[in-house]
Amino acid sequence: MSNINQDNSIRDESTLEKGLNEDEFNHSLASPLPDTKEPHSLQNSIAVNDKPASKTKLIISKFLITIGLVLGIFVGSMSETAVSTITEVIGSDLKSYGSLTWIAGGYLLTTVASTPLFGKLSDIFGRKPIEFFSIALFAIAGIGGGGIMSMSFVMVSDVIPLENRSTYLSIISATFAIAQILGPIIGGALAEVSWRINFYIQLPLCLILLLLVVFVLDLPKSEGNILSKVKRVDFLGSLTLVLTIVSFILATNWGGKDYAWNSAPIIVLFVLMAVFFIAFIIIEWKISPEPVLPSRVFVRNVVLSLTASFCAGAVQFVAIFYLPVYFQFVHGATPSESGYRLIPFLAIISICCLSSGTLIKIFKTIRGVMWVGGAINIVGTCLVAFWRQNATLAEQVIFILLNGIGLGLIFQLVIFTCTLSVAPEDVAIASGLFTFSMNIGGVVSLAIAGSIYNNVLSNQILEKLPEYVPKDLLDPQIAGTLSEANKELLKTCYHYAFQYAYICVIPFAIILFISVLGLTKLEIPGTKIQASGH
Repeated sequence: MSNINQDNSIRDESTLEKGLNEDEFNHSLASPLPDTKEPHSLQNSIAVNDKPASKTKLIISKFLITIGLVLGIFVGSMSETAVSTITEVIGSDLKSYGSLTWIAGGYLLTTVASTPLFGKLSDIFGRKPIEFFSIALFAIAGIGGGGIMSMSFVMVSDVIPLENRSTYLSIISATFAIAQILGPIIGGALAEVSWRINFYIQLPLCLILLLLVVFVLDLPKSEGNILSKVKRVDFLGSLTLVLTIVSFILATNWGGKDYAWNSAPIIVLFVLMAVFFIAFIIIEWKISPEPVLPSRVFVRNVVLSLTASFCAGAVQFVAIFYLPVYFQFVHGATPSESGYRLIPFLAIISICCLSSGTLIKIFKTIRGVMWVGGAINIVGTCLVAFWRQNATLAEQVIFILLNGIGLGLIFQLVIFTCTLSVAPEDVAIASGLFTFSMNIGGVVSLAIAGSIYNNVLSNQILEKLPEYVPKDLLDPQIAGTLSEANKELLKTCYHYAFQYAYICVIPFAIILFISVLGLTKLEIPGTKIQASGH
């Protein structure tokens, strides 16, 4: 570990004193710290000379590549939030109201499973083929989203010169933020015509991405034959990881609703989850020659940063998917209206992420900003979980804003801490682990929240509307035939279901705060700012 400390000190000093000026350092805090290696810059990816025509070609190529990277992030991240406002519409159309948690967790599950694998595949087979495959796959199924997102960040380090990289990363971070905000709005608006348009609209965007990859992006091909490359892929590790997550989601989704918690199917699923997880750990740390999650990066600050990322994702995704459902069922909002009501939460997260660099320059501490963010997040999460059914819109907005401010102050600073705490050659892995842990936190919390939501809703309906079968009242058409008094009782049932589902993320908010408290500090060479380090 002492060697890593020494390497980090050298890297920090050279990066901050030589590679970044004051403004760029501020940008780097809002984006993953780029790898110091520069294998293939944009200038090398395009054959140019000193002629004006070639310089014009370089400018055009820079623009097109930037569009490609930005579009990839936009498509992938918008898909995550667009579905949040259309779950009720999908459930109504497909007559499958009890499976709404799968709509929320299904996309995240495939993203979680594919993100580390696509990153490793790109190291083995090359960036361009894997990016092409990810886009083509995403046009058919959501699993390609993990590849598009991860490859967009990885290729910044491949094609953008070091002196310009922080600017491009800031552009991509801003794109991610904008897509997160626009997703629920676009999703809700299109759902009022047809929810399927949300998925059809991605096809032309994927086609544009494919054309840019084929005709603009020029990266060196990987060496070696196909067989040698296939042997390097960690198929067993990826498979056991997916099986672990699927077993957990099935158990929490079926438990208490389709099967009793102590029934054989649920017990077997939990046992399988434990077995697959142990197998995954053994494969990654003892068997696989090129694991998707190498053990050497799991030093103290990385573990704490990933724990914080996991918990932040758990809080964020429950808010993104269950707040619109609450607004629609309890307050009668349309899908587009519920999307508008989610804007304060997503917008304040984006604003705080982008301004976190300025805050640490003002207060001269990274950990202090994260501590404040963690505390605010606990307060905001509790306020949302316990708000009254008749809370005013102003009260709801204030509580949601507090919840978002806490998350926004932590997100980018945690990833900066994570990448600062590893050796230079592991920066890309650390960045990928951050995204991976955040998404898997969302998968876990959505599974838990979904199980609680379904069980509480059924019990509340049986208690307050005993003359009805709970499953029948999940159909909006049947619910619409209720008397006004019974409609109000049904809204109360949905309110309590949401409340208990949101209460389940309070422990995640507390663990998030404890995680950032445990980060050790290190004064970044060349600055007076204290960062987290060993």
